[in-house]
Amino acid sequence: GGGSGGGGDGDGGGDGGDDLNVGTSENIKVLVRIRPILGHETSNGRSAGKVVQRLDQGQLEVRGEESRHKLTCKFDAVFGDESIQEDIYRHVSDCAVAVVEGFNATVFAYGQTGSGKTHTMFGPPGHVQSLAYGSSPNEESGVIPRAIMQIFQLAGELKHSKVSIYCSFVQIYNEQLFDMLRDPDRASPLEVHEDPKVTIGPNYHYTGPIIGPN
Repeated sequence: GGGSGGGGDGDGGGDGGDDLNVGTSENIKVLVRIRPILGHETSNGRSAGKVVQRLDQGQLEVRGEESRHKLTCKFDAVFGDESIQEDIYRHVSDCAVAVVEGFNATVFAYGQTGSGKTHTMFGPPGHVQSLAYGSSPNEESGVIPRAIMQIFQLAGELKHSKVSIYCSFVQIYNEQLFDMLRDPDRASPLEVHEDPKVTIGPNYHYTGPIIGPN
């Protein structure tokens, strides 16, 4: 998974494995992205070394302090620290196709603070804010801006269907749920109620129609 968040939290993107057949398969795919060591981790007297190594398209090795302490793990795809944003999106882009075709699809980034979740899902700090209205994602764009663009492109290619696209943006922070479209400062957490007749959900949550990027 790909920046900020609490330990073991998530944001809801080298080569690695075959393309995922989302929409034709119900399987959950697990992809791992290894981020590079950052400059501040090796400066000012700090020392950091690689403890996770990509072995091949679907395997990685976690190394302990002693050479005999090694753990090999297998996943659907493993991306090395040289991977770029396009590499990640290429392996999850079928989720956008699935949505337009009427399937439910989720791309979820999970990892501890600083593991690179926000970078993978959005891009580097300030990148999303730098995208002007009507602009297209570039090489720094993460999964979310790329997926939004692809969904609009695919919807625009439908010749015999009328499509309405809605967007909501919520955040779970310190075990509280916030509506980031109406409450970006996280001043008023939403209450979550459990109703046996319906699914669990917040008491009020804004979902608004959005207009195509062009």
